[in-house]
Amino acid sequence: MDRSAIDERLEKYTQLIPLLLDDLQGMFDGDPIQAGDIRWSLTVMDKVAEYLQDQFRLEEQDGYLTEVLEEYPNWYPQVQRLQREHRSLYRQFTSLRDELAAATPNMAMAAELTQRFREWAAAYRKHQDQEASLILDAITLEVGVGE
Repeated sequence: MDRSAIDERLEKYTQLIPLLLDDLQGMFDGDPIQAGDIRWSLTVMDKVAEYLQDQFRLEEQDGYLTEVLEEYPNWYPQVQRLQREHRSLYRQFTSLRDELAAATPNMAMAAELTQRFREWAAAYRKHQDQEASLILDAITLEVGVGE
C-alpha cells in the first residue's frame, strides 16, 4: 500500500473512531442500559476494535513516528511510550468489549463497565492528542530552526 493510501485510511480512522466512541458514550450515558443497547454496542465496538487495530498497524508499518525521531532522536522515550500505549489501548478496549458481551444477562454488571469505557475513551483521546502534539512540536521546531 502506498503512502497516500495509508494516510487516507489513517485520516478516515481519525474521523470515524471518535464519532463511534461518541455514539457509544451517548448510549452509556442514557437511561439504564438494556439488552438491546448492549447488542448494538457490541456491534459498534467490534467495528471500533477493527479500526483501532488497523490504525495502530498502519501507524507502525514503516516505523512509528520515524519522521519525528529522525529530527529529534532524543524524543525516543516519548515515542516508545506512545507506541506501547497502542497495544495497551487495544487490549483494554477488546477486554471491555468481551466483558460487556459476558455481562449481557447481568445489566448491573454492564452498567459498571460504562465508567471503565469512559476512562478508556478519555485515555484514547489523550493518546491521540499527545501524538498530534509531538508531531506539531517537531514541525514547529523544524520551521523555527529554518528561519
